[in-house]
Amino acid sequence: MQVPKCPGQDRRYWKPEDIYEEECPNCGNILEFWKTDIRVRCEKCRRLVSNPRFDMGCAEWCAYAEYCLGDIAKGYGKPDSFLEKIRAAMEQILEGEALARLQRVLPVAEKLSAERGVQLLVIVIAACFQIIKESMDSSAAEKAIAELPGKAGLPRLVVEEAEQVLAELESGKLRSLPARMLHKALKLGGRRG
Repeated sequence: MQVPKCPGQDRRYWKPEDIYEEECPNCGNILEFWKTDIRVRCEKCRRLVSNPRFDMGCAEWCAYAEYCLGDIAKGYGKPDSFLEKIRAAMEQILEGEALARLQRVLPVAEKLSAERGVQLLVIVIAACFQIIKESMDSSAAEKAIAELPGKAGLPRLVVEEAEQVLAELESGKLRSLPARMLHKALKLGGRRG
């Protein structure tokens, strides 16, 4: 007997608008997204690009979401539990002004993410990485950045996207919306209260 397939994943129920094209924010190459793609890799520049129209839909509440989507379903749509884990891990990593800065940046990142529809976890992780880099010597920062995803149980793909956003910030070429939102969150959150 065949196991029934989720209607959201079953292509027999799809409409033409469930497959669409978007430009790569890095190089302008045309990318094809299917509605179930969380992100795709650009064939031209090899950048991992998030699906701007991805909707968790039933995966936000379905008991089989992890079966359909893999580890990304552990919190991609509902970042609250990850945010608490990230905050707790960062309190172990940072101290003093660096921790205070992070505590100013995170609410700004949450607000910008809600306003612009940018994946909050990506911005938060990238902000954490940046503040770690700014507040520690390079070897200690490297170690802390490598340990953070494990401490907070973060999905690998979200961490990889955050690293790409941070690379854009460091290069000064803010091509993607998440990189521009990170820059703005760091700038606004850098102000003392």
